[in-house]
Order: sequence, then structure tokens, then C-alpha cells
Amino acid sequence: MNKKKIRLIIGGIISLLIAWIIIDTFTTVPIYLYIDQVHEQQSQIIIHIPYGSGHYYYKKYKLNQIEDGVYQIQGYGSMLSGKKYPLEITIDNSQNQIKEIKQKNLDNQLETIYSQ
Repeated sequence: MNKKKIRLIIGGIISLLIAWIIIDTFTTVPIYLYIDQVHEQQSQIIIHIPYGSGHYYYKKYKLNQIEDGVYQIQGYGSMLSGKKYPLEITIDNSQNQIKEIKQKNLDNQLETIYSQ
């Protein structure tokens, strides 16, 4: 192969990787976390999620403080990449700042999933 073909192949691969990253970023959306167990272990909150929303892979979560010691959890998923279910989320609570965690249910109402 000559140098031009090698450059074309490398350029094509790089273009595909960039496209994958861009599409993955735009397809990362908020998802509902189907939580079945929450427990504390050595100042960590462990949340077990047996399955997810539709065809989405789990990407990340965010905790937003809604009042003093009360946080809302929001999961994010992607159709292209992420972790498969079942999975566990481990939240560090060594400073004991989290007293309660809530999540919006499928009716868009906040429900408590963890309380100290």
C-alpha cells in the first residue's frame, strides 16, 4: 500500500471515532433508574439497579441537592455505550451529608428511595 491509502484509512478510522463520540454525546439522555435495593455499608450508600429504561445503557448519575441533606438522583443513559444491567451505584457518604435521596417516579412525582 502506498502512503496515500494508509492516510485515507487512518483518516477514515479517526472520522468514525469522532462521529461515534459526537453521536454518543447527543444520545445520552435522562433515564428512570429501576431501583430495587438501597443499603448503607461503611459510610457508602449502595443502590442496586436490576434493569434499565428501554434499550439504554447506564452512563452516569447526578445528585442535585433540593434542600439541606436531601438530594435528587437522576440517571443518564445512552443507546450506544455504557454499563449493562444489573449494576450497583456506590455513593460516598463519609461526611454524612446525605440524609435522604429522592427520585422522580414514572408519574413525575418525587419518591424517597433512601432515608437515614
